[in-house]
Amino acid sequence: VMKDAGGRYLFINQQAANLWGVSPDEFLGRTDPDVLPARLARRIMDQDRKVMEERSYISREERLHIEGREYYLDTVRFPLTDYKDDIIGVASISRDITGSKKLERELIESERLAAVGKLAAGVAHELNNPLTGILTFTESLLMEADDDDPFVHVL
Repeated sequence: VMKDAGGRYLFINQQAANLWGVSPDEFLGRTDPDVLPARLARRIMDQDRKVMEERSYISREERLHIEGREYYLDTVRFPLTDYKDDIIGVASISRDITGSKKLERELIESERLAAVGKLAAGVAHELNNPLTGILTFTESLLMEADDDDPFVHVL
């Protein structure tokens, strides 16, 4: 995406426009408040303004909610300058990392479940050790007891 200093879209590629379900032509010459939800437009305009004021780039991971779907983008914003090094706008390049984020969440959940499994196995082991001793001692008592002992029939 490329915008002039006033925030009007000069260029937007097909993939970026596809996120919003519109053609690139619907962005050209318009500003963020004209084409995006108000909260998101303010956030993007603030970032664009910061890039131009500080004459530096911003690299960040962004989370967007578009028509009920969640997208994660790895975005870099940087100032556009003319031959005199005057800032004439801002550009941004984004990469959709939604699939990677989903895999990351699944991996974290898998690791969490594995940790719970290890904990359960450890607890079971800790319980089985004393129970084994009790059962062994009980069997030993039963083998030594007389058949007519009343306690033998309780167990």
